[in-house]
Amino acid sequence: TVDATIMEKFRRGTKPEAWIAQEEIERIKKLLVTSIDQFEKDLESGLFKIFTPFTTAMGIQLASIEDTIPTIIFHEGLHLGYMMAMRKLVG
Repeated sequence: TVDATIMEKFRRGTKPEAWIAQEEIERIKKLLVTSIDQFEKDLESGLFKIFTPFTTAMGIQLASIEDTIPTIIFHEGLHLGYMMAMRKLVG
C-alpha cells in the first residue's frame, strides 16, 4: 500500500538529499496510521498464512508472521526515534 516512489526514496542506503514538501510529510504521516490498520486487516484475513522465511540484515531469522511482528514493531520504533531526534535538530 506504500507508493513505490516513497519506498525508493527511503530505502536502505539512501540519505536525505533535499527538504521534503509539507504535502509529502502529510502523506507519510497518513501512511503511518493507515498502514497499521491495513496490516491488522491483512493479518485477520489470513493473508500471511503462506509465509516465506527469511533472515534480516541484522541476522534475525523470521520463520512466520508471528516471528515478524515484534521485529516490525522494533524496526518502526527505530524510525520513530530518528524522526524525534531530527525534529529536535530542525525545530
